[in-house]
Amino acid sequence: MTNRVVYRGKAIKLEEKDIEFPNGGISRSFPVVTHENGVIVVPIIQSHNESKIVLIRQWRPAMRSYFLEVPGGGILNGESIEDAARREVLEEAGLVVDSLVHLGKVFPAPGWDVESQDHFIAFCRSEVYEQPQDDSAIMDRVNISIDEAIKMLESREISDLKTRCILYDALHFLKKI
Repeated sequence: MTNRVVYRGKAIKLEEKDIEFPNGGISRSFPVVTHENGVIVVPIIQSHNESKIVLIRQWRPAMRSYFLEVPGGGILNGESIEDAARREVLEEAGLVVDSLVHLGKVFPAPGWDVESQDHFIAFCRSEVYEQPQDDSAIMDRVNISIDEAIKMLESREISDLKTRCILYDALHFLKKI
């Protein structure tokens, strides 16, 4: 069995691997992407007895467009998934997390990528701490009601797949759908 690294970048590695299947078959030069595991978080703040979901309106260079997304990112070396979730919410939304609910783990593209993502709901303090941004991250915070989130999912205004997936899980957990 052979493995060959085709590309190694900052965030991903692409390999061609010979893969043996459970039935004994072999796929030669099967493409496998290795991407760091990550966390995806739905931040929720209480505002005047109403829950607000915090989304990030972020410019995505590959698509040359803005997308509404939940905060998320990679897990740093030695960091727990909970610490990564707290850090991502602070970095991207400027919010401090009071408590976390782990919704589970998903595999975004198991056909070719070994990445896993742990999904969380974060109940946050209402104070916002502005975070410095670099030129490679253009993002704004957007607070929406739970009803607005449901409408945005139904209309597909929220089109980012990971955000759609976790919002459905979070709304189900909150017994809103």
